[in-house]
Amino acid sequence: MLTPEVIELINSLSEENYEAALKFAKFLLHLQETQASENSARLGTMKGQFTVPDGIDACNDEIAELFGAEE
Repeated sequence: MLTPEVIELINSLSEENYEAALKFAKFLLHLQETQASENSARLGTMKGQFTVPDGIDACNDEIAELFGAEE
């Protein structure tokens, strides 16, 4: 969103920095469009293929032992 503060900042840029900022903004827009189209095709493709445990701390002691941690 172009707020008055953002517009003021853009207007205060040197020509070189303005061109760089414009290229960066175009890159971000392109990246956002690319990711949106890629993600929409993959949404839900793994649904039901695996389960997620209720907690991840059940095996902490065993994992610590595997890495040689002492209490």
